[in-house]
Amino acid sequence: MHKIRTNYQDFHSKPFAYMALFLALGVSMLYPIFPNFVKDILKEDSNVSFFFAAMGVVSLMSGLTSALLFKKVTRISVTKISLLLLGLVFFSFIFINRVYELAVINSFKVWLELLLLTTLGLFVRDYANMANLGREEGFYYRYQNIGYLLGPLIGGFLAVNFQYEFVFIISAAIMFFTLAYFFYQESIKEHPALVHKKTENPNELIKNLKDFISNSNYRKAYLITMFSMIWVAFKRVYIPLYVVSSGYLETVSGLLIGLAIIPYILLEVKVGEYADKHDVKIPVRTGLIVMASLLLITFFSPFPLINFCILLLINFGGAMLEPLGDYYLLKEMPKEKEENFYGIYRSADTTAVFLTMIFGGVILSFFDFKFLFLFFSVTMFIAAYWAHKKLTHR
Repeated sequence: MHKIRTNYQDFHSKPFAYMALFLALGVSMLYPIFPNFVKDILKEDSNVSFFFAAMGVVSLMSGLTSALLFKKVTRISVTKISLLLLGLVFFSFIFINRVYELAVINSFKVWLELLLLTTLGLFVRDYANMANLGREEGFYYRYQNIGYLLGPLIGGFLAVNFQYEFVFIISAAIMFFTLAYFFYQESIKEHPALVHKKTENPNELIKNLKDFISNSNYRKAYLITMFSMIWVAFKRVYIPLYVVSSGYLETVSGLLIGLAIIPYILLEVKVGEYADKHDVKIPVRTGLIVMASLLLITFFSPFPLINFCILLLINFGGAMLEPLGDYYLLKEMPKEKEENFYGIYRSADTTAVFLTMIFGGVILSFFDFKFLFLFFSVTMFIAAYWAHKKLTHR
């Protein structure tokens, strides 16, 4: 038996937050370049959307079947293998120049990223003080978002001053470093969060899905996370395309995606603490209204530089949502059921990616790029109405 070493009594899951920071740093270095890297191969913006929608299907199936994987393989093994393979996947991007190669390698990428997010989320639940779960989730996401802040800035700078290949190599190196960090932390002391054990007799996937869907609170948590991730998917794919199509370099994409994380760093702990003391309805509803309103303003504004600033402000709305899906779910979910349901819940991320890319691809096939802002503004207004009617004071 092993334990993660930590001297922080007020934030018990901090070592996993460090891992989330490293993972986010390595993954997000690709954000300023990857949509345009894909476009270099697929040629059209609409094709890029449909490609990411297909990747969303791959990740969705991975999320739904992850419960079965966690019943057969320990979380520690999943974490180690996923970090190793993800590093190799990043490195392999430097050799890709065909569509089928891109599809196969990126399928592994989205699957491995989902597995790592799932295992780290479960580790936080195991290690956290449940009386302050909202605060723990807020701190976890704060550290993760520091990585999401630095990664795009570094990736955009490296892409402009070197080559895309150099960004892939550095991202791979960060994955290998994270794996070494996990080995180091695992080898120190004892804690149940890192016990090497397997759970026998896995439940059937269909039964897990039925049980998950039948619980209204699980469904609400799923939708909160899905609406949050619709904006995340939008900014990671469409902002780099919008920046380059407006005549600016990848450094601007990196700057926008990196600075977009600042509201998350500033607000997420406070949002988690608010949820511990009050409820999730008010921050969820307010965040959705903020995002919807600013997207609508962007649609009507003809000035790219002003729109870049508005797109940054939208993230204040996103920051009000991000930690609350996990919070809402984990407050309701019995601990013994988390491996059955948490992977299904994490598929909200990929459902959001799939829906965002499918609808985005259709819009780009028939309309100007800016109609994306109008469509997703309407989507967020509808989501805000749902939050107002369905979320209750807790």
